[in-house]
Amino acid sequence: YHLDMATASVARGKVETYLREGKKLPTGWVSEAYGEPRLDERGILTFDVPLLPLGGEGTEGGGHKGYGLSLMVELFCGILSGSDLGVRIAGATGDAAPGTGHFLGAIKLAGFCEPTQAHTQMQQTFDRIRNSRKAPGHGRIYIHGEPEAIAEAENRRLGVPITPAVLEQMRKMNARLRLGYEV
Repeated sequence: YHLDMATASVARGKVETYLREGKKLPTGWVSEAYGEPRLDERGILTFDVPLLPLGGEGTEGGGHKGYGLSLMVELFCGILSGSDLGVRIAGATGDAAPGTGHFLGAIKLAGFCEPTQAHTQMQQTFDRIRNSRKAPGHGRIYIHGEPEAIAEAENRRLGVPITPAVLEQMRKMNARLRLGYEV
């Protein structure tokens, strides 16, 4: 099992994809510096506005928990890796290259329990979750990482889909850099 997630309501890359494709961002993804809902989504690309933490703004929807999780991850990724934090990350300040840090953690199961038993119990837990009663209109319950694994297998089999907006960006970059590729 692995969990790879943004600690904001949405990953910045998803915001970039929405904007590239001309889609409107859902309410609650982006806010002004002082917590007001953001209507001009493009400010996120220049780091003028923040993405909201998991749970959104305030304590009503659990935003304080998402804020705590975001801060913990920021400290791990910034301080422990020796990288920049928050708005000091290059790119956020107009610098050429991001100073983003990463944190990877691993747990040695044998330090806590018998690994085979733990794997069996995890599989039973996942099966129980997957076999839970579904909400109307929903056909499957996924465990974290499953949708990405399914998409990866599909992309390996059929190729990676490229949206028209990304294809146009690739053509422009190809021409600007005079790479000579047929795009």
